[in-house]
Amino acid sequence: MNILVTGGAGYIGSAVVERLDRDHRVGSVLVADSLSGSRTAFLFGGPRLAKTRFRETNILDTHEMASLLRGVDVVVHAAAVTRHTQFYFEDVVYEQVNRWGTAALCNLLREKESTVRRLIYLSTTSVYGKDAEVGSTPSPTDPYAISKFEGERYVESLAGGAGAGGSGVGGSGAVEPVILRLAQVFGYNPCVRTDTVVNSLILGALQSGQVHIYGQGGQRKVFAELAHVADRVVDAALGEWPSGRPVGLSAASGADILQYELSVRDVADLVERALGRTLDRIHVSRDINYGSLVSNQAAGPDEAAPAIAAAVAGFQEAYRL
Repeated sequence: MNILVTGGAGYIGSAVVERLDRDHRVGSVLVADSLSGSRTAFLFGGPRLAKTRFRETNILDTHEMASLLRGVDVVVHAAAVTRHTQFYFEDVVYEQVNRWGTAALCNLLREKESTVRRLIYLSTTSVYGKDAEVGSTPSPTDPYAISKFEGERYVESLAGGAGAGGSGVGGSGAVEPVILRLAQVFGYNPCVRTDTVVNSLILGALQSGQVHIYGQGGQRKVFAELAHVADRVVDAALGEWPSGRPVGLSAASGADILQYELSVRDVADLVERALGRTLDRIHVSRDINYGSLVSNQAAGPDEAAPAIAAAVAGFQEAYRL
């Protein structure tokens, strides 16, 4: 099986690539990434990736992407512009990369020459909107979430179209879409994102003993460990996951991409517990409705404590100061 991972040099993508490279069912892995923001950590250190090749490219370069898709069986589409920089002019970048980049990829998979039979799309629980519950009708409110939800629509449309050598709607050649709505991911790897709630609090604790909490910290979010998410994405890529409609529910509902529901205050408490010391909590008051996302299937602070402790240990081991 030959697999293409877009955004494979990123935080989640790199963890997925490492697992695919080790899997005996995988013949080759091709990483396509623009290395935006100088994300070169993927290229250095860590175990050698014996089955993996890398190509620096942009998802919007359809000519290059068409070339990379030749002979590919499965695509894991992790390439995206995320929320890590919130400038007003980035609204159009979300639209270009997350929406139209996904649309362009889906159009390539509809070509009769395409050999791809499954597309894994990494979406986000942000599509549910503010003050929402996982599994409710999506109501995205910010440019990032809107662009990811629009991407879902393009991916879903593949289920009845041509691809993988097919030529008709609903035929055996249709590309199988799997849409995974990921919670906030936490845990260390060399390509780590430090703007997410758990990771940012851990980094602040290590750097200065201070953690910045927006508002009073009562807003609730859903979270999942990086290793857990990467394992589930690999399951999806290798055919061990239900296809079709978006998947974002907890284990009790048939999918376990979401593991924990915690308030930001809970996260700070768990980081303190893992470090064994009290942190200086700086509450930043801004005129913003941060909103909550809840799931009645997700585990709480007691169950999350070992995972947060493991994340803290991972950061501590890598931290050089």
